[in-house]
Amino acid sequence: MRVIAKKMLREYWARVPATKAPLEDWHQRTEAADWKAPRDVIATFGRADPMRVNGRNVIVFDIIQNRYRLITTVTYSVAERMGVVYTREVLTHKEYDTDKWKDRIQ
Repeated sequence: MRVIAKKMLREYWARVPATKAPLEDWHQRTEAADWKAPRDVIATFGRADPMRVNGRNVIVFDIIQNRYRLITTVTYSVAERMGVVYTREVLTHKEYDTDKWKDRIQ
């Protein structure tokens, strides 16, 4: 998978250093993956939560035992092109629970 944008992850772990190692691990594992469907994501990350939000394929990843949530959108791989994962934002569990993040998925 192609991950866009690692910069957002780096900016987050600069503010919250405890997230650096888990987000780097997520990035490495995701770039090495080839997801064609939500089941492939779950095979890579058992605690991933694929869903549809505003017509988009969204995957929410638990970071540091559910203390943080990484929100992404995904275009799955098909025969003629590699899949793409767009990092949207990292939220605390409390921020995630407000569901306001869903309004930012376009």
